[in-house]
Parts: sequence; C-alpha cells; structure tokens
Amino acid sequence: MKKYFVILSLILCVLALIFSGCFEKVKVQTTPVGDIKIAYKIYGHGEPLIMIMGFSGTMDFWDARVIKKLAEHYQVIVFDNRGMRLTSDSPKEYTIKLFADDTAGLMKAIKIKRAHILDWSMGTNIAQELVLDYPEMTDKLILYAADPGGQEAIQPIPEVMQKLNDTSGTTRERGLRSLAILFPEKWLQAHPDISKYFPKVTGNSFSSEC
Repeated sequence: MKKYFVILSLILCVLALIFSGCFEKVKVQTTPVGDIKIAYKIYGHGEPLIMIMGFSGTMDFWDARVIKKLAEHYQVIVFDNRGMRLTSDSPKEYTIKLFADDTAGLMKAIKIKRAHILDWSMGTNIAQELVLDYPEMTDKLILYAADPGGQEAIQPIPEVMQKLNDTSGTTRERGLRSLAILFPEKWLQAHPDISKYFPKVTGNSFSSEC
C-alpha cells in the first residue's frame, strides 16, 4: 500500500503549495479516534468541509490561500492522516479502508454528522472508500488528482519506482531529483530556477517519512 503511493507522495512534495499566514493563527487540536489521536485544525464557519491530504503530506500541505477562501463560506477541517506528523500511529497495517475509518471517526469525534469532502491524490482513494462505507456522512465529493485505486489504477514502471523510492538526502534534494521525472530535460535546462515556478515549501509540510 505505502509503496504503491510513493510516486504520488513525492510528486506532491515537489508541487506543494505552502504559504504562511492563516495556518499560524489556528490552534492545532487533537482527539482520540479508535487506537490513535488525530491532530486537526478548523477554519471558518458554515457547512462542514473535510479536506483529506494525500500520501505523506500533512495538513500544512494545503495552500493557505485556498483554505482562507474556502473558510469564508465553509467550516474547513484539515487533519494529519494516521502516522503523519502530529497524528499518532498504531501497529495496524495501513489500508485505504483504515484511513476512511479514521476520517469517519474524526467526524464523529468532533460532532460532524455530514460533510462535503475535498481530497487530494491518495486522499481521493480514502474519500471514495468513505463514501462507500459511510454514505450517510458524506455530501458533495470533490476528487482532486484522483485515480480509482486497485486494479484499475495505472502502476508506475519499475524504473520510476526505483528512482522515487530513493529516500537519501534532504526533502528538498529528493524533490529536486523527482523533477527529472516530472519534466523534460530541455525544459528544466531552460528553467533552472525552480523558485520562479514552485511556491515556498516549509518543513511542516511533510511527515518524517516523506
């Protein structure tokens, strides 16, 4: 499961849209959910909107500008998935169903009976499972950078997986290596300064496993 989504995780690390600002003004809260404690933040007021992050990202991975805009109309809830940064872990094997159960458990713990679900990458797999297992808790479903998961998903070739599984170096160094997979060599040579086309990434944006 974790290896299957590593290609998504590193692409997300490179393409992260992280900004300071409204994230610093909201207190991180935690609540028991099953065998773990989930860390989360709540912004704004209105109909609940749960945002599910992708593999290896944390709740600080979300673009603060998007959070700010959404919070003008919705009660936005972001959280760290099981084992990511501020959310604890357990010996259970990671599965999409387990993550969906965690999400439903968080909603119950913070008294949210039904919510819109916006999700990214692996978060879309979690959201699809959530809809199947807890249809009464889900309203609108927004799938961002999605795939169907399972046998219907297109697997990366072994060469790509080998490169993406290389976890040596810093987060930035790993991200830079993945650029060679994401973009043609000639384009990278013509655009050597990544700061001009990728926003700032912070240390809080990634789990220790990213």
